[in-house]
Amino acid sequence: MNALGVLLTRFFIPGVPKAWARAGVLTKVKTQTGYKHLDFPVHFDRTDKAWKTQVASKLDTDSPDIIFAGPLVLSLEFYLPRPRGKPKRIIYPDVRPDADNLAKVIKDLMKGTVYKDDAQIIDLHVYKRYATITGVKITISRPQTEDLRNAS
Repeated sequence: MNALGVLLTRFFIPGVPKAWARAGVLTKVKTQTGYKHLDFPVHFDRTDKAWKTQVASKLDTDSPDIIFAGPLVLSLEFYLPRPRGKPKRIIYPDVRPDADNLAKVIKDLMKGTVYKDDAQIIDLHVYKRYATITGVKITISRPQTEDLRNAS
């Protein structure tokens, strides 16, 4: 048992974490003579596909063989590259990407692979840090039993 409850699994996915970008709608395009309005809106996904592909691939190989059911505690620790010129004494990235948008990518990709639905997550802990080795550490636990008893 750890601070988050009974540990079910923990693994690390290397890479540069990217945030969930909301889908956009394109109604005009830039041309050599100016802007041209489209006859119909074009919908597109702005999320970095390379990061999503890398996470999905790693989940396929490293995630447990079972799909967890019931209430879960999810901890996501994102290790981001330090921007050039940022002093080493600064370890907390208080700039974009937002922690909740980073978490959304991981939560959505784990749905159906690690757990049935992200509605099972009753506690979510998200951390952002600068690091030389970038990626995300994922920890999934069961809630502590006293937490469940106190809820009723």
